Amino acid sequence: MGRGRVAGWAAATALAVAGLSFAQSRSRDRAASAPPPATAPAAAPRVAADESTPRGTLKVLLGAMQDADEQKLKSILMSHSPLEERMVDAIVKRADAEKRFRGAVEKAYGAGGLRTMGNDSEAMNAASIAQIDSADERVDGDLAYVSAGQGSEMRLQKLNGTWKVPVAQMASAPAERDAAAAAAADQQAPPGATQPGNSNLPTTAPTAPAADGTAGKEKAIEEKLDDEKLAVQIMNDISSEIDQGKYKTPQEARDAIQMKMMVEMMKRYGANQPQPAVPGGATTQPTTEPSRTS
Repeated sequence: MGRGRVAGWAAATALAVAGLSFAQSRSRDRAASAPPPATAPAAAPRVAADESTPRGTLKVLLGAMQDADEQKLKSILMSHSPLEERMVDAIVKRADAEKRFRGAVEKAYGAGGLRTMGNDSEAMNAASIAQIDSADERVDGDLAYVSAGQGSEMRLQKLNGTWKVPVAQMASAPAERDAAAAAAADQQAPPGATQPGNSNLPTTAPTAPAADGTAGKEKAIEEKLDDEKLAVQIMNDISSEIDQGKYKTPQEARDAIQMKMMVEMMKRYGANQPQPAVPGGATTQPTTEPSRTS
């Protein structure tokens, strides 16, 4: 699935809920300006959520992410190296942090807390399921490809009668990361590297690594691991602070997440790089004026 995808099939991430997805805001702007269709499209036939079909497996993966089901996630996500096993573990931790975050928000602010923070997780989950139902599916022996739109696709592999998702494709290639970082600098909202998604920084939404060779793919996974570690850290910090009553409203919690992410982006990309807007609309500027050449 391409890095610019909004409704990541792996899950709607908690950082996206907090408004950290430049891809989501861009998509909403396009949707708002598009004229309504003359007639509503017919609903696609529903695909059963089981691992006997490629699309059904993606539905199971979506549910496992939402439930933070470690056993199911490790069953579906296929790894081929110790590095990829680390990535599976990181995704499990990410799912658990997202679940804890959702629970903290609901306990503190009620059932509508997440919606107030800018996202209806139930609606996004339903949209992701509908996207899977309507996706094209191509099976070639023990390999399958499910379309993700914009010319991209998700690859699955059949093993012992059930379909698995190779985890390596859930890391973006360096070229994709550079493009995402450049796009983030152009937005008037806190950046995403990726939305897990859904894309969001960091995301769990699957993406297909570009042809950068083994070294490039390993680098992409290492960078993805850094992204996941950052996401888990921020979500766990905010969840604890919400539990402690630090934020009186979901808007305050949302702004705190945005600020934490902005600070981490400045650490990662440098203070002299263009930064996205902070809550309230102000944008950060380089601390020193660039030198001019005569």
